Amino acid sequence: MEPYKTSRQWLGIGIGALMLAGFLSFVLVIGRAPLIHHLITDPQFARRCLVIHVNLALFVWLSAVLASLYTLLPGYRSKRGGTLEPPHLAMMGIALFIISGMFPAAEPIMSNYIPVLDHPLFFIGMGLVLLALVVTYLQAHPFRVRAIVDRDHPILPVSVQHGLRWTAIAFLLAVMTLIITWWRLSNQLDAAFYYDYLFWGAGHVLQSVNVMGMVNVWLILFSRLPGRPWLSLRLTNSLFALLWLPLLYAPYIAYHAPNTGFYYSQFTRLMQFGIFPGVLGFLFVMGYAYFRRVSAADRRLFWQQTPALGFLASITLILTGFLLGAFIRTSNTLVPAHYHAAIGSITVIYMVMVYQLLPFFGFPVLSRLLQRMASWQPVVFGFGQTIFAVGFAMAGLTRKVYGAEQQIHTLKEYVGMGLMGLGGLMAIAGGILFIWIVTTAVSPAVPLFIIKKRRALWKAIKSIPFRS
Repeated sequence: MEPYKTSRQWLGIGIGALMLAGFLSFVLVIGRAPLIHHLITDPQFARRCLVIHVNLALFVWLSAVLASLYTLLPGYRSKRGGTLEPPHLAMMGIALFIISGMFPAAEPIMSNYIPVLDHPLFFIGMGLVLLALVVTYLQAHPFRVRAIVDRDHPILPVSVQHGLRWTAIAFLLAVMTLIITWWRLSNQLDAAFYYDYLFWGAGHVLQSVNVMGMVNVWLILFSRLPGRPWLSLRLTNSLFALLWLPLLYAPYIAYHAPNTGFYYSQFTRLMQFGIFPGVLGFLFVMGYAYFRRVSAADRRLFWQQTPALGFLASITLILTGFLLGAFIRTSNTLVPAHYHAAIGSITVIYMVMVYQLLPFFGFPVLSRLLQRMASWQPVVFGFGQTIFAVGFAMAGLTRKVYGAEQQIHTLKEYVGMGLMGLGGLMAIAGGILFIWIVTTAVSPAVPLFIIKKRRALWKAIKSIPFRS
């Protein structure tokens, strides 16, 4: 059962990162929403919060949940000894890069995919997180030709056991792309251009990794449909290969990093044409199996279960992301609208997966009220994220400006940014609801404990002899 302990640790890291990212998102929504954005008087403060928020929500949360699933593989073996375990390394790294944001001298550099704080603590922290993930993926031997498969695994169907290995190799390709780019890139470049250039290629590959993780969760939830519709292992492996094979081109592009035009354009093409065919293929085969192999009664039963609405929210968001991405012509808020929809689709399905993992780890959601809330929470988050993305896309403003820097003039911009603020607050509410459900399930005695402590504290205060 040792791998399950590691899986719990990674899941805890992911949930904790999402909690911190949600807290920081308050600052970001205030810094861009009309009428209240002037409350943020220091744009650099908002940018430091944005850097930490993005790395927690985009990198740590998504990577940790995927690592939690990966360590459930039957071939995973945790290496015990004198060294720290990967989750412990990751926690140390997260603490370091969060602390780096407290230094005013840590200049925020808004590079795409992985924005950075130009401070040694930030890079040490991020390096430890990356090292922890690499060690985790290598411990299950993803390159093994004959993979260990458990046909009776309580969480992972066989297609997902293969799919997670495809995803692990894709992650290692992202790391290889980063290393090759760093090796080939001149360190004489301006800092803003250097870091944007450095993470451009690896960030594109990492996005494909996240999408593959989302598809794995889709398959897990799909396998739990009433009637258990069957998908061919050969077919699912072929679709994973369709997502994975374009990534083999990434190290070659990275080697040609000195050629700026080739580097940027080829990774953009990789994103444009390397993801959506595989995702649409999975949606097609799952839709076909759903309507041809699941009875009408079983379909009605499915929509009464917790995963159903989250499944629908994830599909809606990824299709919205594809649609918005097709309209990108210049660098404005349509770009973050596209990737917030895409990342939102992954986040919402990971939230649903957390609900499925909690009972497996011994933390069932027992309250009927919380079970109903868990059914609708993905809708609140997903709908809010969709409104956020549509509003951002409608506004068409300059990217990465906050507070007093932001200039809103036209009615379209006001409506767009108003929708962005409304959707952002709704998504935050959905995130808070998710954290409340999870923390209540994990530690149902916490609320009562807090109440008792508050009563004891109040009695102690009243007993203080303020008068002589």
